[in-house]
Amino acid sequence: LYAFDGSAGSIAALSTAEKFTLPAGSEVIAVTVIEALTAGDVPEWLMKKARDADTEAMSQNWIREHESEKRQACDQLTEFMGKRSGPFQKAEVICAEGHAAEQVLKIAAERQVDLIILGSHGKG
Repeated sequence: LYAFDGSAGSIAALSTAEKFTLPAGSEVIAVTVIEALTAGDVPEWLMKKARDADTEAMSQNWIREHESEKRQACDQLTEFMGKRSGPFQKAEVICAEGHAAEQVLKIAAERQVDLIILGSHGKG
């Protein structure tokens, strides 16, 4: 599993990983994660609450911007992986939403991943 955030650290991590010889039949999953639009699940009662037209329009704009950001992140990762070599070029691309570490670990557990490749921002 390769975790991509577009940073120099994540790009360097993949460049290093490409130098390794992976076992035959290895599959690569490339993951990018964007922050969720909301801090958590929105309660059903709040979703049903009537909003005035201005508030509804603002809410719809936020949703459109968020979906556009998610699409751009996914497109960026797809394009980036398409330029890689070996099994990395054929990576399955996943665009997740939420907290990055939680999403990477969740996908790794679900897919029974053997190796996680990620870069460091030097923040510990």
